Amino acid sequence: MPTVTIDTSAELGASAASFLVSASGVLAAASGAPREHVHIQLRTGQLMTWGSKVAGVDGVPHTAQIRVMTAPTLLDTDAKNAVVFGVGALLAPSVPKASTQFIFGAIATEAIAIDGLLLPDLIARDAPAGPD
Repeated sequence: MPTVTIDTSAELGASAASFLVSASGVLAAASGAPREHVHIQLRTGQLMTWGSKVAGVDGVPHTAQIRVMTAPTLLDTDAKNAVVFGVGALLAPSVPKASTQFIFGAIATEAIAIDGLLLPDLIARDAPAGPD
């Protein structure tokens, strides 16, 4: 269950929605999670620095920081590389990979709540009933 935050100094404009759809596909494939379990927050036009220089100003390239949290375990190296390559390629028209930072982390399922329930309780609620 990837939960992803993407901050970038670049403006993605009309392409932001298609970027989210494509990035969801990359994250679903890399994590093995269904697209419906991928959550992305995209913030564009952010005031950011790279190397203490304001990104996107006075010829300084735009920058991006992507935080990928997965539950309950961290993605393996191949999956992380798939995310870096795939999401990086989607950002490449606006943000060079040399100024793009990815951060990976894991969070316990007990630390996530959806539909008013902690994730383990939600899973138990929605599990198919066993044979009687």
